[in-house]
Amino acid sequence: MVALFGMAAAAVIGLANGLASCAPRSRPPDPGRPVSTAEAQRLASLRVRDQQDGRSGIQVTIGTPGAAVHLSGWIDWRRPLVYLASVGDRPGPSDGLVQAVPGLVAVRLGRPGGADNQYPRPPATPPADGWRVRRLAADGPAGSPFDSLFALLFGLRADTADDPAAVVATGARFVRRDLLLGVPVDVISGPAELPPGMVGPRPSPAPSRSGLPFAGRGGQVTYWLDGGSRLRRLDAMLRADLPVRVDFTRDDQTVPPAVAALGGAPIAARPVTPAQAQLLARMPARDWAVRGGRLTIVLPTAPAGLLRGDGWLDWRAPAAYLVTRNPDDPHQDTLVWSDRVGVRTRGAVDSSAAPVPADAVPASPSPTPSIVVTSPPPTKPPAGGWRTVTWAQQDAQGASDLELLLGAALAATGTGDAALMRTRASWLREDVLAGVPVTVYEIRGPAESGTPPGQGLLRYWVDRSGLLLRVEVRTADQAFGYLDVAAGPVPPLSPPR
Repeated sequence: MVALFGMAAAAVIGLANGLASCAPRSRPPDPGRPVSTAEAQRLASLRVRDQQDGRSGIQVTIGTPGAAVHLSGWIDWRRPLVYLASVGDRPGPSDGLVQAVPGLVAVRLGRPGGADNQYPRPPATPPADGWRVRRLAADGPAGSPFDSLFALLFGLRADTADDPAAVVATGARFVRRDLLLGVPVDVISGPAELPPGMVGPRPSPAPSRSGLPFAGRGGQVTYWLDGGSRLRRLDAMLRADLPVRVDFTRDDQTVPPAVAALGGAPIAARPVTPAQAQLLARMPARDWAVRGGRLTIVLPTAPAGLLRGDGWLDWRAPAAYLVTRNPDDPHQDTLVWSDRVGVRTRGAVDSSAAPVPADAVPASPSPTPSIVVTSPPPTKPPAGGWRTVTWAQQDAQGASDLELLLGAALAATGTGDAALMRTRASWLREDVLAGVPVTVYEIRGPAESGTPPGQGLLRYWVDRSGLLLRVEVRTADQAFGYLDVAAGPVPPLSPPR
């Protein structure tokens, strides 16, 4: 498990009971007074204002001086997406880049920016590799302060204004008026999750949407609101001894880019045109003419792992042959062969069973039999020890994310039927891959007939000639992995025996 996900320190253990009261224990809190009607209306308009504004720069401090973690970057409430650089007061495992969408967190370790910059901004173009992904858990034993913070931030958006009367009923209180960077603000203590606007009788209690508790269950936040209902600052306690402060730079409308593991650039699914359907129908023939090339795979795995693959793909055979590696455990290196029959796998390569290329990189010493890690694998697959799972077995028992990628890449959508593409394919967006302009399509399989466009399992990155350059798979955890094919020479590939 990547340390940054849990902040890797006893002072920042994940929450079991949501947000705590934001009142310091060293002195009695200022009780303030109940909010007025106008103040309740401003607080009730906070979330719809965030949605209307769309984006904001943010700076976050979790913890106390000397042992704090500082995060800086941007939030996009419309997508929604958070992209931050994280640095600790002392270099350590809390340093890295963080992205989050509802339900998922992606982290890339390494101290960003200069050592003297307390709030370094993340790079405008995120690094393409090295990201680890896991499910966001804002509550319970698996939760972390990061997760609770992200759930709180994502909860600060709504399509319509909330109910001012319900806000008053939560016990929200006006604390004081203040100036924040020259902007007059009202400081209001209210619930961590604002009650939504409703028509007709209001059920009680309203169900939680973000995993954070209502004020009646202990969750309180201090909101710093300007006269336009824009949130300028937020104070809360992620735990009784763990404060968090979030400052919002409302005039920073930077659009944060999502990494590939979280889906990449936004999509706008729409039906393919007749010309696009014809292009997709020509894809198998175009792939066959090119023959194939070097194959690479990057695949997030649960709970926070990463699988890499390197090898070749031959569309004429058709066959794919590669080695997959787990960067966290070289003893899990696996040879993989995929063809019309199914997928065959073999464990770590014994040096006595296959010739060692000159560029082979030995793994760390181990008491187990010698392992030779090659990139790509040895041209001739070693004999014996292979396990086969046929495509029919995968249809019956369910395919892994890796098997889905390999099957899709080998089939390259299969039939070449333009009419079928009109019913199963959707245009998602234009993009660029390794400097080549591509169009990203979704092609839904027969079992996805009821799947909404844009929510399918597989995406295909196709250049203007109809050549397939990338296949993306939506993983079981709703992250994204991909298989790239760089056209070029393919060595003679013989199936393993």
